[in-house]
Amino acid sequence: MDYTHKNKSQLIEEIEVLQARICQLEDCGKETLEKERLLRQIKRHQEAVLNNIPDMAWLKDKNGKYLLVNRSFTEISHKSEKDIIGKTDAKIWPKDVARQYNRNDKVTMGSRERIKFEEPLTGSLGKISWVESVKTPLFNEQGEVVGTVGIARDVTERKKMEEHLQRSQEQLQNLSAHLNNLRENERTRISRDINEELNQILSVLKFDLAWVDTRLNGDQEALKEKIQSMSDMITSVIEWIRRLSQELRPSLLDHLGLIPAIEWEINEFEKQTGIDCSFQARPADLKLDEQTTTSLFRILQEALSNIRVHSQASKSVIHLERKNGWIILQITDNGVGIPNEKLTDSRSIGLTSIQERVRLLQGKIKIIGTLNKGTRVSVKLPCTPGGN
Repeated sequence: MDYTHKNKSQLIEEIEVLQARICQLEDCGKETLEKERLLRQIKRHQEAVLNNIPDMAWLKDKNGKYLLVNRSFTEISHKSEKDIIGKTDAKIWPKDVARQYNRNDKVTMGSRERIKFEEPLTGSLGKISWVESVKTPLFNEQGEVVGTVGIARDVTERKKMEEHLQRSQEQLQNLSAHLNNLRENERTRISRDINEELNQILSVLKFDLAWVDTRLNGDQEALKEKIQSMSDMITSVIEWIRRLSQELRPSLLDHLGLIPAIEWEINEFEKQTGIDCSFQARPADLKLDEQTTTSLFRILQEALSNIRVHSQASKSVIHLERKNGWIILQITDNGVGIPNEKLTDSRSIGLTSIQERVRLLQGKIKIIGTLNKGTRVSVKLPCTPGGN
């Protein structure tokens, strides 16, 4: 650059301008160095915090590439930081695992909210464990989602315990169902044996007494009265056997179906308790499979037993209907109302029996007691394909 045509003052001004520019550049350089130093310091602090977390932690961009992982991540996954940073899940994990991670990341970014997931984790020897991951969307200054940050805790042992508990519950359900079937079969057998065998024996005995009575002389009144008393007693025993047989397993239930059996049960209940009952069924010719029929009848028996023993009611209303793929049984009384603590009391055998029968058929139950106003038991059972 030619400065020969400029005077001294002009040269001084230009030198001052250059010096100011140099100072600006120096200040910018110092500012840049300070920013870099601060960034390095922040990164060291971030790494110190992350590496002090016992759970796996990571940061991904919106395309799923890992930007940062902590020491627990590398230790638990048995992968080095070099094998992870800058790569996506598809490059690191088995295909099915990677697809699930990617799908959950997209759900998180789409929701713009923190979400908890239960995800598989594949170790170095292909061993599958389970982690509970909490994923949070990462936003820039404009509020745009630019990635995800996550933290995951090993829940393999908890998962095993849950699976073991689930298997145990299934085994208990199967055992309970088997015991219910055995009990119903035994009730049916005893009812049939009592009604057929013992009833027949007593009927023959009564017939023999009548035969003896016809052969007594007219002056044997005392003996005739004794025979009549014995005959009346046998009649009472036959009637008692009939009731016992019906309580064990109503023949109406097997021969005519659920609704006639319920009508008979309600009629007997009214005779024994004096509690007025009304019953309505829709449709009136409702027919169901054997298991559902038996369960509904036993549920009704348990509910009526609770009303008789605990409710102090004067009236009960029973509704049975098929609606939207469900069989709905509702028993209401106007008694004292069941207390809430009784609903979860394991000593409430009747309620427990009802709840177990409903659970075995994947049904629903709701029991509401209102003080001095009564109790309502509502049961919904799926209408099985075998029913009409």
